[in-house]
Amino acid sequence: MGVRGLKKLLENAGARPRVVSLQDNQAEGRKDKLLLVDAFNVMYYLVSKIGDSINWKSTSFLKELYQETCRYFGGLQRSGLQCVLIVDSAPAPRHELVYTERTRQVLVSGLVLNVEPVMFQACRDLGLEIIRSVDSADELLLAWAHRHRDTLFAVLSADSDFFVYGVPKIVNPDEVVIDAHCVSFQVWDSEDAWRAWHVAAVGPAGAYMPPLLRRAQIAAVLGNDTNRELRRRLEQRRAAAFATGLQRGVVAPVSPSVAVRAVVQLPSNVKRLDLDFFRKPPLSLRNLGEDDLTQINDTVQEYLNHDRAARDGTALSELTLTEAALPWLEPAVARRLVTTCSLPGHVRALACRGFTGIALPDPYWKQLQPLRCAVAEALLGNRAPGAAYWYEPAANILYRLTAAPPPQPHPEAAAAVHLAANWFQPEVYLPKVPIVEIDRHSAEAVVAGTLQQLRQPTLQQTVAHLQELQPELPPSMAILYALTVHCVDPDPAAWDEAAVRELLLPGVPLRDGAHIPTPAVSAEEAEQGEKSKGPRTRSGEPLIDVGSALSAHDWNDIDSKDVIAKVRSGPGYKLLKEIQPWDQVVAARARKGATAVGGNVMFSLARRGLEAGPGSPEWVEAQRAWNGARLKDRQQTLADMWSSANRWAASAAGTPMRHRHQQELLDLVDEHLRSAEQQSQSLRRRPLHVILSTPTGSGKTFTAVMMHKHVLLDRERDKASSVAGRAAGPRSRGGAGSGGGADGCALEERTGHPQMILVYSVPTKQVLKRVGQECEAHGVVYWTAARDGDFFQVRRPYSIRTKRGDGRTGAGTMKQQLDEVYKRGAMYDDLGGGKPDVIIADIYATAALMQTAAEASADKFYRSSNLVLYLDEPNMGIHLEMKVRKAVRQIMAFAPPTTILASATLPNWDELPAWWKGSGAAGATHVVITQEPYELPLCRLSVLDDVSGQLVPVSPLDLFEDAGQLATTLEHNPRARVLMLRFFSPDQANKLLGLEATADAELSAGVAALTITGKSGSPKRLAKSEGGPSSAASNVGEAEGEKTDEAEEAEDDAWKVLDQDIRGLRSEMLEPELLRLAAQPERFQQLREEWRSTPVSVSGGMRDVLSKQGVTLVATMKPRTLALQLAGKSADAKRWAEEARAVRAKVREAAAAKRDADKTRERAAKRGDEEGGRAGRHDDGMGSAGRVTLRPGLTVWADEADDVADDDTLVMLSKGFAYTTSGEVEPLVKRLYQQALLYVPERAGARPPLHTLVVDYSAVYGTDCPAVDTIVLCADLATHLCWEDHQQFMGRLRRDGTVIYPSMDMLRRAVLGGSKQQWTKRELHRAEQQRWQVEEALARHLEPLAVDAAADGSGTSGETTDATKAAAKELMRMLRPGSFSRADVACIVLTAALRNLVAPQPPLDGSAATAAAAATSTLDATRLCAAAQRRLTQWGALKPLKLLEYLRLQRPAEQQRLVTALEQLCIADDSTSRFLPCAGRLLQLLANEDLVEEEALTEWIEAATAPAVRAQADESDEEKAAAIRRAAESATAFRRAAAAVLRWLHESDEESGEEEA
Repeated sequence: MGVRGLKKLLENAGARPRVVSLQDNQAEGRKDKLLLVDAFNVMYYLVSKIGDSINWKSTSFLKELYQETCRYFGGLQRSGLQCVLIVDSAPAPRHELVYTERTRQVLVSGLVLNVEPVMFQACRDLGLEIIRSVDSADELLLAWAHRHRDTLFAVLSADSDFFVYGVPKIVNPDEVVIDAHCVSFQVWDSEDAWRAWHVAAVGPAGAYMPPLLRRAQIAAVLGNDTNRELRRRLEQRRAAAFATGLQRGVVAPVSPSVAVRAVVQLPSNVKRLDLDFFRKPPLSLRNLGEDDLTQINDTVQEYLNHDRAARDGTALSELTLTEAALPWLEPAVARRLVTTCSLPGHVRALACRGFTGIALPDPYWKQLQPLRCAVAEALLGNRAPGAAYWYEPAANILYRLTAAPPPQPHPEAAAAVHLAANWFQPEVYLPKVPIVEIDRHSAEAVVAGTLQQLRQPTLQQTVAHLQELQPELPPSMAILYALTVHCVDPDPAAWDEAAVRELLLPGVPLRDGAHIPTPAVSAEEAEQGEKSKGPRTRSGEPLIDVGSALSAHDWNDIDSKDVIAKVRSGPGYKLLKEIQPWDQVVAARARKGATAVGGNVMFSLARRGLEAGPGSPEWVEAQRAWNGARLKDRQQTLADMWSSANRWAASAAGTPMRHRHQQELLDLVDEHLRSAEQQSQSLRRRPLHVILSTPTGSGKTFTAVMMHKHVLLDRERDKASSVAGRAAGPRSRGGAGSGGGADGCALEERTGHPQMILVYSVPTKQVLKRVGQECEAHGVVYWTAARDGDFFQVRRPYSIRTKRGDGRTGAGTMKQQLDEVYKRGAMYDDLGGGKPDVIIADIYATAALMQTAAEASADKFYRSSNLVLYLDEPNMGIHLEMKVRKAVRQIMAFAPPTTILASATLPNWDELPAWWKGSGAAGATHVVITQEPYELPLCRLSVLDDVSGQLVPVSPLDLFEDAGQLATTLEHNPRARVLMLRFFSPDQANKLLGLEATADAELSAGVAALTITGKSGSPKRLAKSEGGPSSAASNVGEAEGEKTDEAEEAEDDAWKVLDQDIRGLRSEMLEPELLRLAAQPERFQQLREEWRSTPVSVSGGMRDVLSKQGVTLVATMKPRTLALQLAGKSADAKRWAEEARAVRAKVREAAAAKRDADKTRERAAKRGDEEGGRAGRHDDGMGSAGRVTLRPGLTVWADEADDVADDDTLVMLSKGFAYTTSGEVEPLVKRLYQQALLYVPERAGARPPLHTLVVDYSAVYGTDCPAVDTIVLCADLATHLCWEDHQQFMGRLRRDGTVIYPSMDMLRRAVLGGSKQQWTKRELHRAEQQRWQVEEALARHLEPLAVDAAADGSGTSGETTDATKAAAKELMRMLRPGSFSRADVACIVLTAALRNLVAPQPPLDGSAATAAAAATSTLDATRLCAAAQRRLTQWGALKPLKLLEYLRLQRPAEQQRLVTALEQLCIADDSTSRFLPCAGRLLQLLANEDLVEEEALTEWIEAATAPAVRAQADESDEEKAAAIRRAAESATAFRRAAAAVLRWLHESDEESGEEEA
């Protein structure tokens, strides 16, 4: 709503809200306690929160809406704020087009009825003040904000127009967190936001808010609700120009950033935008006409007029709805409309402007249609200023409800004058919408009768009467019409407030939901959690181990010398020492000085040119460089701009700087702790709980270490330890002395918080170990804590110890361990004096630590008030493992006063279950620090179809069934909408934007020259001068003003989009274009077909899709098994054995060389031989002796290789494969895996030594490997993952690359989100659609021969062959690689042919088929088998076996699908189970036709598992358990039949061999 993309522009420039939290009644003492609420804006938000439970035909969701409204506004009331709701009554003048578009969108995205009456009933029950506007609420709300500026707390609205007006404080409805005793707001200061944007646009000189005129011009250029028709016209013109590709003179799209920067660069005396501004660079909108310009300037003037009216009080008098504002209504009705809350909204709209509408699909829209005419006539009569109209969104039609009345007396009240002057006139406000008259003499009108006949004594009776007249009328519509009939009746008895409430909310208590209970874990939640245990093995153990517990080996891995050295040599170590605070001015300067992207200097040239502006030497230089480049270079540049390397942070030179979200978190925690130190009880009074919701790869783990080093660490102690460390020299284990110190770090003016301990926790040990290694590398004084059986262990690492002593403390309770380790640390003079600065704990130890800290006495160093909890990925595995879920619940129940939950996939606080908010004993400040994931690496989607042996590239549009589904997803799932942008390839994104390099003959020739027409009309050609670019640019600049339109049109303008980084490209350009595409079904279908790529054959399966130049990450349930398989163990056993012997020989040889070197060193030492001593020193651990080169770049020590008992592991490593699991892993594999994670490619395209890492669920979260450019998810793990898991897994892609999924359905689920039940329903629906599609085709080709009972083979061979071929061709056209394969079609054909013999179903259930099935029902098993075999041989005009042959199922996996389809048919618990005795015969028939070969059948039997083994039935459900037993018995019988057929195939092969011999 409001200005398109304005808030996003402000955010991208660095604008951030301020956190304000109010406990119960705290605002009572404030002067600024007025909260102005944009009521409808909040209503849309509240409806979106309950969207999943809405069924528009029912009224059951209204109770939930009432409770949600009471919860939201009740929380605001408890804080002591004075809430005033400003409410719309009708669409504002010139906003009718917006109104009609939104009404049409509702038809697609989901209908809701009676929402307005219920919401305002809740507000009335709460006693809130409600002020109604005569039309839209925006202008009246602005007037209230100006009138009460001194007492204004904020305006609660998501309408960005309020930023344009400069309203001081603005709060978005979704940025309010309501708790039991506290409300947290994220308050936007519009002046600060504009100042941040202005600095980013023009530099430090712009550190002020632009005047209203400039802000209004920016809004008009970006586009707002009133000039939406202009935007549509411009887009249509541009789309028409791009229809045949980008031609000369057609301008590339200009980003909003460039457009608004051009506005602020205008001279201060420019009051009105002119055509030159739009037609000249950088906008170059050459098709903008005078009418378009007038509309833009009118929009600017409208902002100025509204602001003036709001300030001088005119808006208050003209826009406030009173009885006097509606003189054309009956006084009683006018009073009712002004004072009553729960009226239907369309009645007020008719009364105020004579224009309304309801989103209803056919046939419901037509039900009781004449009733609307009667209502309008009763309401308005012939007294209104004009006729009344009702809008039908489905057909985009206006229905005239009343005739135009005679001229009326001039009203007296200012509001009435305003309404009369702006009464709806179709020819003015909606000139393109056709008008239709309602047939008042229809049969329905006669039945409906008059309103007096319809209106019954009570509302309930009127509802019943309407349902009698229209039995198919949904309950929600019956209630809506009943309220409508009663509210327009001036009889006081017609409207009973209590009866209205009871009709809308039967049995709902007053203010239900307003008082939020303490958010503890309810019994119901606990019981639900116990039942939801996640997937289990047969023995009841978790099927998936989250991998959260640290073992002794894991502790040893943390301080591994090799890994610590690798960490210290990595970029992160240096970065933490050099990183500076985020600074907006520095960021703006870095943006201007951004260097080339990927070596492409065109980016820096373009950005300097656009910054300097048209006519400048930099502009001309950029234009010339672009025109002089080859066509393919320009096309490559347009592709490079979509690379993840195109980021300001990545391309800006100079000292590294924190991200904005990092700076925001550090400042927030520091301010919170300083406030606590000044007021000792403030922490317990007001805890701070933060969700750090930033994209995967945004440095959340790095932020935790930075928080300790830059915020919590005592600066004085740190300086002292640095001096002591340098004096003492480096420590042997890289301890605190070597890594401490603040050299190179920007520490601002912070003094630290020495009493605070950072507790870092995450449910995966891979990340825990990585954090431990970072602590070791940076010299942090830390402890580790982990579960040990039923107890816990807390350990002091060697790096913090200064004296020898027994470091073991055994295992015990958390309190015992903390006290004992502290005692030992103090006794042995550990660094930190026995108290750690950081505790690294697994998830179970964290839960125990939090409870122990909450119960600790005030003298304990680990009491809650001394802890800062940094819980990384808290939602990992909580849907899979009950123990993890219970641990996280316990953590949040005892969460310390300073808690940070860091996750890319954690929703906002209000979307989380209550237990996430802790005990609720004290009202906490709940904050969300977020960064939209616009900068994620490019991610190309693919599906690996193992059955068909194809890798299928998938475009983002292939994920949707149609444009309607795309529209619904974009509207209801904003997170998925943003994440989806990364899946568009550069070509697809440029195509969507209509952007490509001009294929002009002169430009593509590579001539770096520019033709300009001088005053004399003769052309001037300016080539590159010898003086360099600047001298040539100055020459061109002199003639720039003389350039003609023809010369401008000869230029390729596409370079002007290079100003944007990847965030701006996706947020400002691609996202809006995607939203427009959702409203263009034809274009959607065209692009989807155009973007479908040819599948790639992958005969080697997964091995063929591994990255050839980076690291491939593969996720599965069995990492070691798959790693060995990918390495080639199962492909050629003989060759594998030979390689194992060769590797083992290398190990023995290296070990012998090491022993010889050791002996040589010993002999040299004994005789003191200088030369031998030198040789010994050369080989004493640093030389080649004792090292084994498994593959180029991968060398290990012979002794650690010798410790590997399994030769398979060494061969696997020698081929570049490694793995990790949540359980135990060989030390060598573990070490090499850790090193592989730290590998940073030295050059693009260099494949690392370990190129494939196979992981399980424990590595889905937090694994950070810069070289990963391909990730593959296996089907065995994919089925257990939720949407958050999928997003985390895709987040492992740290650079532009490819994601490969096992199926299209799984890929859709991963990208689009939704519950497992929703997707199961969708997949079943899709499967049914595919079945119907195939069987419809079969039905067409069965004719003219009817479906036969005994398959007598009638019909000539030519007829059946032609019919079968025709059917095969039609079926082949249905194929969709990755989603509907040959095997899928074949299974449907086989099943349909046999099922139709015994149980016909639509569309193959004609009378002939039914008669045939009746005849077959009497056959015994033998005769049924014969009939089934005949059916497969001949079915009407079709030959099913021949049809299957045409489908060419050549791969074993495809043939196995055919066997599985037959099995499912035979073991189904219905009439098709009669085929089970025929299974062997049918399989043999398929084998005879080579449709199922020996290899496929062998593999199928080996993999087959009875359903009873896979399923876990509830023992109390006897019927279900019996069904599972029957299915298991049938499956066993089918496998026996398959095994018999396999033996027959073996014998046949042997006989054939003997005959050949």
